[in-house]
Amino acid sequence: MSARVVVLAASVFGCMACSRGEPPSVLEENARRDAFGNRMLDVEDAGRSRLVSSNPEVVFEQGFSQVLHDPPSSFRNHAFRWVGRSAHVRLKSHGDKPMRVLARGWFDEKALRTRAFMTFFLDGRVLGETLPVDEKGHYWGEFVVPRELLRDREWVDLTMVPSTIAFHWAEPPQLSVCVLYKFAWEEAL
Repeated sequence: MSARVVVLAASVFGCMACSRGEPPSVLEENARRDAFGNRMLDVEDAGRSRLVSSNPEVVFEQGFSQVLHDPPSSFRNHAFRWVGRSAHVRLKSHGDKPMRVLARGWFDEKALRTRAFMTFFLDGRVLGETLPVDEKGHYWGEFVVPRELLRDREWVDLTMVPSTIAFHWAEPPQLSVCVLYKFAWEEAL
């Protein structure tokens, strides 16, 4: 019983330390690990996984499946994530600089039996919505986030909400009608 208390206390105090900011040595180590992971993906010709993977500035959270591949037999294949009825991404701001968010994906319009679109919310405010860009159900959303929404904030929350998901009682990956296959978060030029 006391071992559980010690582990619980350590995790609580560890989380409190994280909220105060990481020391430079931890940040440098995280950057080295991220660079190593990216190099290994490139060496193994699996760089497409980076298009939908979490990194130090983009953290995919609830509402997304794990990174999958099509066809699933190899991690070198096309990478994607299934998107649920409300998918959440944490984005690290760059202080006072405007940022650009880009999301590309696909709706299974045959299963949905309608032309779907995706609405993007940044901290609860509507950022914009996509329209299908072709007859095959692909969508593209690209938005500039003004510096006023990022100022004095280390992280912001992006929520992606599909207009329809048909089988609303399922969760990703069982809810297989909407896909995200490219996501970018970068400074706007």
